[in-house]
Amino acid sequence: MGGFAGHAGLFSTAEETFKIAQQFLPNYTTLLKPETCELFRTNFTLGMNEHRSFAFQLASTPDSTAGTRMSPESFGHLGFTGTSLWIDPVKERVFILLTNRTHNQALPFENINAVRRRFHDLAIEYLDKNS
Repeated sequence: MGGFAGHAGLFSTAEETFKIAQQFLPNYTTLLKPETCELFRTNFTLGMNEHRSFAFQLASTPDSTAGTRMSPESFGHLGFTGTSLWIDPVKERVFILLTNRTHNQALPFENINAVRRRFHDLAIEYLDKNS
């Protein structure tokens, strides 16, 4: 395809994904107004099963892949291939998990939500102890 193709997943490096993620944090963005960044942590689906902000799921959603230690205002998105991006605007932290649950796997693909939750809990535990 000449290096260009449309995909549902995230295909990038952790470093480049981090640069994009910073644009959703009011103290780091160079593209958005701080009040625009607030939309990403605001629950627009009050009373519904899934807590969603503008384009993202919120960590306050029951059984979200954010885990149990992330701020409820945190927001994130998953990629079909297994990637995960969560942003904690309270502690100004970005969590990127680049995996590939589809490569060389037969259908149905593995549900790795428990792995995502554990990754976030361990990362936050480590950061809280060492910051």
